[in-house]
Amino acid sequence: YSSVSVFFRDFNRNNYHFSFNRVLFNTTFIVLGTLFIISLNQAIFLVVAIPFLIIYFFIQRFYVQTSRQLKRLESVSRSPIFNHFAETIAGVSTIRAYRVGERFIRDSDKRIDQNQRCFYPCHVANCWLQVRLEFMANCLVFFSAIFAALSKNWENKLSGADTGLSLSYALNVSLALNFCVRMFADLENNVVSVERISEYANVEPEANWKTDEDKKLSPKWPEEGAIEFDGVFSTQEMRV
Repeated sequence: YSSVSVFFRDFNRNNYHFSFNRVLFNTTFIVLGTLFIISLNQAIFLVVAIPFLIIYFFIQRFYVQTSRQLKRLESVSRSPIFNHFAETIAGVSTIRAYRVGERFIRDSDKRIDQNQRCFYPCHVANCWLQVRLEFMANCLVFFSAIFAALSKNWENKLSGADTGLSLSYALNVSLALNFCVRMFADLENNVVSVERISEYANVEPEANWKTDEDKKLSPKWPEEGAIEFDGVFSTQEMRV
């Protein structure tokens, strides 16, 4: 049951999450196009945009390295929960007959607690990423507004339409950048399921049930049998 559940969950995750690759590529091109349009109106915006893109990249790499390991631990600790639950359902009559239901409840709670130790840090890591992405996005909007206000004293003064266009695109690019970073991070995190499927697929298969040596045996084999004890010693303890 555990292997079947792992395969079903991993294949479902691959089919669902990896289908968003087209959306991810479209969003990436939208970000690049938006930065190009803002840079046409405010060339100085590139002085801020390029370092921010580098910071976005390092935030993503730091988050992925941590989140990927947490995701792997959470996936590994989740399988025993379903495995224990299936075994409990299958043997519920025996468990009730021996009156050991409380022990099975404690074992299930212990497995759930072990899983929560990995599940909770995953959500904490998501919150950590969300706070930093929102801060960076607000900084991009802030610098775009500052450059638009300072352009009044420059030779190439921006008109009201150009200023509104830059600010509106800055708001859009902040959301698109957040979406790209999160999608790239989720894509790398979900590669864990691919690794696990590959691990199961590369397991060395067991030997065949019947081999060529079996054909050499007589149809009546075994015709006779014997048990031989070699070097066996036995003693009997006398108790009063």
